Amino acid sequence: MQRRRTFQYIRPCTGAITAEYINRNLDAMFGAMDPSTRPRTGFSLLIDEISLEQRARYYRWDNTIGGICREHSHLAALTVDNAESIQKVAEQVREGVCHLGKEATVVAIASYSREDYHARPIIVSVTDKTEKAPAQAAWMRTLMECWDGKWEELLGPIFGFASDGDTVHRLAMHELFMGQLVDENSELWEFLGTLQGLNLQCDAKGRVADKDPKHLFKRLCTLLRSVEGILIGDVVLNRVMFAQHLLRIEGVTLEAINNLIDPSDHQNVPKAVELLEAIIRLYSEPVTDLDPTMLKGHKAIGLLAEVLHSLLTPFVDVELSLSEQVTRLSKYAHLIVPIFRRHRTSFMSNQLYADSQTMIKNIVFCIAKQKVLDAKQGTRSGFYVSQSGDDRLELSFSESRCQTHSRNHDSLELADKLSVTADIREIYNEHPEWDRGHRRLKYRKGEGVDHVNPASIKGCVLVENTDLDACWVEGKKRAKVSLVAGGFPDVDFTALFAQSNLDMLRPHGDGSHPAVAKDTDRSIIDPVEVPETLSETAPNPGETPVVLTGVPITPHVLDGPVAIELEDLLQEPEEELDEPRGHTDWLQFQGKSVHKASAIRIMFQFQWQGGLAVQINSGKKSNDRLVRVQDLAVRSYTQFNFPATLDRNNLGSNTSFCFGKLGALLIRVSTRITVGILSVTSIEVNGRRVGQIDVSDLPFTDRGMKITGQLLALRQTPADPSTSTPASWTWTNEYLRIAPFKTARTAADTITRKNMTITAPGYLIQPVNPTRVMVPDVSDTGSASVGSAITWQFSEAMLTDLPDAMWELVKNVEDILTHIPKCGDSVDLPYRNREGESMFITEAGTSLVPTQEISDEDVTCVQCHKVMKRVDIRAHVGKHILLARQNVPEEGLFEPIGRTLPCGYCGRSGTCTITLQKSTTTYQPASDCPSARSFTVSAALKGSKTTPCTNAPVLCLLCPQDPKQKERPAVWRYNMLQHICTSHANLAPPLNTPPLDVVKLTLITREEQIALGVPEARAVCDFPGPQFEAEFNGLRPDLKRKAPPDISARPKRACNGP
Repeated sequence: MQRRRTFQYIRPCTGAITAEYINRNLDAMFGAMDPSTRPRTGFSLLIDEISLEQRARYYRWDNTIGGICREHSHLAALTVDNAESIQKVAEQVREGVCHLGKEATVVAIASYSREDYHARPIIVSVTDKTEKAPAQAAWMRTLMECWDGKWEELLGPIFGFASDGDTVHRLAMHELFMGQLVDENSELWEFLGTLQGLNLQCDAKGRVADKDPKHLFKRLCTLLRSVEGILIGDVVLNRVMFAQHLLRIEGVTLEAINNLIDPSDHQNVPKAVELLEAIIRLYSEPVTDLDPTMLKGHKAIGLLAEVLHSLLTPFVDVELSLSEQVTRLSKYAHLIVPIFRRHRTSFMSNQLYADSQTMIKNIVFCIAKQKVLDAKQGTRSGFYVSQSGDDRLELSFSESRCQTHSRNHDSLELADKLSVTADIREIYNEHPEWDRGHRRLKYRKGEGVDHVNPASIKGCVLVENTDLDACWVEGKKRAKVSLVAGGFPDVDFTALFAQSNLDMLRPHGDGSHPAVAKDTDRSIIDPVEVPETLSETAPNPGETPVVLTGVPITPHVLDGPVAIELEDLLQEPEEELDEPRGHTDWLQFQGKSVHKASAIRIMFQFQWQGGLAVQINSGKKSNDRLVRVQDLAVRSYTQFNFPATLDRNNLGSNTSFCFGKLGALLIRVSTRITVGILSVTSIEVNGRRVGQIDVSDLPFTDRGMKITGQLLALRQTPADPSTSTPASWTWTNEYLRIAPFKTARTAADTITRKNMTITAPGYLIQPVNPTRVMVPDVSDTGSASVGSAITWQFSEAMLTDLPDAMWELVKNVEDILTHIPKCGDSVDLPYRNREGESMFITEAGTSLVPTQEISDEDVTCVQCHKVMKRVDIRAHVGKHILLARQNVPEEGLFEPIGRTLPCGYCGRSGTCTITLQKSTTTYQPASDCPSARSFTVSAALKGSKTTPCTNAPVLCLLCPQDPKQKERPAVWRYNMLQHICTSHANLAPPLNTPPLDVVKLTLITREEQIALGVPEARAVCDFPGPQFEAEFNGLRPDLKRKAPPDISARPKRACNGP
């Protein structure tokens, strides 16, 4: 076969990505292709990362060490001259000068066509994920220039560059493809110039960025499955709400619902599509049995269903024509603009909004470009929206993992397997019926042919039959109808997009791009945390070690089966044999020949310890997909169990308290204590989200219950003496917008999750059972938009009695005023009667609220009574704690620092708790201390010249952690040494030394101690040994002011502590 066939073979990149490297791989992929046998088509560049086993390899063709990250490869001499050169690079890797790449950046190119549309890889480059957008944009630009210089004329132009939701990719592409507008004199302008609202920024050749639709579906589902959910109108839609509404679908089981809303397998495309389709179906379900709260949610789900339907169906409905696909995508693009303008990131993240609009923009641009290309060469081409994004590259990844029993690969194996995959795809081009696709990359379940390949499309997709302008306008009309039906005011898109600096990618009118926002993208979920149980092995201690040019190696390591592998001796691909090679694959030492691949493997995987070569890093990773993508090694783990389960039998029970249930909440409005009626959206018990709790548990103050919900807007219905009807209060079918307490108010046209929800301890809530009634006349309720035919009605007598009765139940709780949620005065809260008088105030509670209290932003230090801004209290008290710990006396203190694990906010012992709550990307501190405030833990741990104190809560790496626990017990950093001595005495200094990561987390540098007032003589290191002196003294530049290890990390070696 080799004599008759020249195989396609690409090389992994050694170091930085250069034009020479790119051109070599382009020639390997396309050099044997005859351009005269195929018409010129548009092409898409596809970029993605794939997890690697972190191993150094020998690249025979240029005599270099491979597997080193491109970001720092210039710091190491990678050419293999002798054993010393290998040893030096291995030492640089261990010292952190350069790194073995954890992932490989792969770039492929694929044609927009009915045939021969598979991805051909052209770049495989190892990365440590530290590359910044400008550097990435530079080599991306080089890649496009290499294609334009030769292959554009032969095969066709590049239409765009596709990726998933990676932040660096997005920023690099923003730099590349947003530099200028489509030229009004260009051929593209004829098709794009009339599409109002479409962003027309591109590069000099009209190329734009692209995003993958399957990733968008998965990220949308991540938002819908989250506890925070999304905001539409004034309704918070989260996973618990969807679970309750999905129960309405006949035949759907609780097990199926929990499977759909379980966030643990967020990479599963069929499951994501199934959830989206289920939500779309919800709006057509009957509503006759819904209560007012559920009916309000149903209306919001209706608008969401319109959004999802217009985005999903163009990719999964094979019957649609290209014109209908573009019309629905236009509808989606128009729909989300006013929703996003109104709710900002409470609707969807900045990045998800930008990525979905970018994908639609690319599809429209591609159709216009194909029209231009067809006109030039007289062809009649179709365009397949399923070819947008980087899915074809991910298909290559799937096939590369399935070629052998080893699903993982290092950099060299990856290049080999991707080359084989390219050859396999050539076979599929000849026999497409053999291609069965891959289960997790399909839109729907089933093992048949992929639903979205070009051969399965039944609708007409010819670009010549697609009128972009007509489709765009029709989509806008459909969007306007859906918005009005969903309760949004009629949007004048013509006037909106007539504003300067405002289009679909710049929706706010100030020219800002959500794509480059620096806030957290909550549509990308954190990996499920996995406990680590690694074990280490060492060679037989009876063997006598020898030295390989200064590198200690045991004889069996060099001579045994691990020393050289079969693949290192295989002949290189045929096209490589004719290239001149001025080097040999073997090196000499002590009269023996050792293969360079063997020497590299040994020197990187083994280290001299106690006279033996001990394996320190095999580089192998788990074969489990969800574990491997987290860059984790082989390990055992605990199955993730979704905690927010539901009991169908208890949903309507008066003994359970769950989503949608109503309760009266004690709330402080400015200086008054009143009640508001709360509709529950989520429940948390000891930091864990749950679906429901027992009503009898609510009054307990020690159960750690937090209830989040939305406040109902109520209007008074006066008593009617003629019918003896008492006064009552009716829900207007709207939720209250909560005014901030002594802080800046948000814009009047912006409604976010923050000002629509409120959180309080469970003991401040009393369940209520209103009456279901028909909606009164609008003039009676004062509501301008009634959302349903029924609503809730509350007895005025009951509401009048509630405040004082609830206050009596909680008045003896310590520091009760600090636990009652606060908000500012508004026209709707406290509730007001027809005469505008405030109602339902507890005078007993209100009398305890200071009329001239210290500003909410100020706090008094317990020790020295100094009044300061709340933002400064942590560092101020941290100084008191450190001085007390180092036995430095302070004059004039009214109260000493607590002796046992003092609180970092007030300095007292045993009165306050401190935990870390896991958010989307980091941990946030949570405390019941009255002086507590939120702050960024990572910044506090670094310290600064103006605030040298690094006392912040951290997770003890020695204490067992429940991976399913969202809120975890923490230890203040200045208390870590005392915590180790009391809780992990077998690892306490001076007789013992904890693991290095624990030491670094605990160690307080000399410069920090001196900056906080500790005399030099008392500024001592708590851990003996020279290995800690450099960091303690701040002598090494790479360690100076270095932050402690990641608080979320687990120790890499099992500890013996409790």
